[in-house]
Amino acid sequence: MYCSRCGTWAPDTQPACSMCGAPLTGALLHAADLAAAPAGPAQMAPEALHTQAAATHYAGFWRRFAAFALDNLLLFFPLGIARALMGLPVTGYGGGSGDMRETTVGLCGLLLSWLYCALQESSAAGGTLGQRSLGMRVTDTRGRRLSFGRASGRYFAQLLTFLTCSTGYLLQLWTARRQTLHDLASGCVFVVQDPAPSGAVPGAIESEGHA
Repeated sequence: MYCSRCGTWAPDTQPACSMCGAPLTGALLHAADLAAAPAGPAQMAPEALHTQAAATHYAGFWRRFAAFALDNLLLFFPLGIARALMGLPVTGYGGGSGDMRETTVGLCGLLLSWLYCALQESSAAGGTLGQRSLGMRVTDTRGRRLSFGRASGRYFAQLLTFLTCSTGYLLQLWTARRQTLHDLASGCVFVVQDPAPSGAVPGAIESEGHA
């Protein structure tokens, strides 16, 4: 699990965060069991922490932008085929005002994009094809797999970011876990699955360079 206060990873059996001391909900052991259990990360010397754990990396702007562009490229082909079959230009707006063909294609595109994102982000893979190809997965703030409802909420929460003229993306520059406005609204984070460098502190927040 991840600490809800500072984002540090901790075993499910650990009652409190080793970095900030916040209590961790969902601990599986009682206090009596902890007294008899082997020394955990909270009891280890700093030197031991450096040798055996991996840091949590959060995806930065450019990695996420590249994944977004790749996913949109993949979605372009089925929508382009649908537009061609309906006698519309493959790119751009080709119908007149109130053209039902454009409305139909637009609704189909929204449905396809929503299911493409929500189904994959809530799957065991944890991300869309574009996200996974760039070594990312989407989790909740405790590192758990998303439900379909939360993944859908994250997708539609992007409307909040668009309503701010996309400035909601700039929140990545100030949030510790590189979250955008719609990430914060849905309680999600993008975790980089690259192997952690040796000597990393467990649960340390490491994020990529700012855009």
